[in-house]
Amino acid sequence: MVTNFVHDTQHTYRKILDSMSKPGKISSVEFKLEHELHCFPATFLVALTLFDAEVNFHVIANDTKLANLLSQYTVATQTPIEKADYIIVKNNTDPGDLIKTLKKGCVGTLSDPHQSATLMVEQQNIIENGNLELSGPGIKETHSIGLEVSEEFWWERDEKIKEYPLGIDLIFTDQNSNIVCIPRTTKVHRRGADR
Repeated sequence: MVTNFVHDTQHTYRKILDSMSKPGKISSVEFKLEHELHCFPATFLVALTLFDAEVNFHVIANDTKLANLLSQYTVATQTPIEKADYIIVKNNTDPGDLIKTLKKGCVGTLSDPHQSATLMVEQQNIIENGNLELSGPGIKETHSIGLEVSEEFWWERDEKIKEYPLGIDLIFTDQNSNIVCIPRTTKVHRRGADR
């Protein structure tokens, strides 16, 4: 792997913070590889940045190669989905499994809302001016992005965040090394949605 871990993870950490504070902002993270990672480079780099020995995670689709590689590089522990701090949902995951994953993710407790899960969801492409209209803290009025997830996913996400400060935060990554964050404080309006 050709990378400078300290530089790349510091740079990525700043990008994640900026994206979380400005929901819907698409940021690019660069990462050079020499071997197969079993996920998008942006997903691996975000995991390298956020995971450490005190973190536990779960990879959907039973990808033991990716899970073992992440444990090896970060010393983070693999755990059942209900207890995971971070849940990685790979691009080839069935849409129904994505919704089941969201349902099982931990929302924290009223005394410890920060002990909730963050879903890292891979997408083929993240685009500006798409099917979603975002509003809330960090967004001047509204911001539009396009993501390839079902209406049912957003309904379930609305259920998970309705008792704020409880909820789940989302980080989307794509094949072009882009990331976009949607924290639990962000309202997501689906264009053309009836609900």
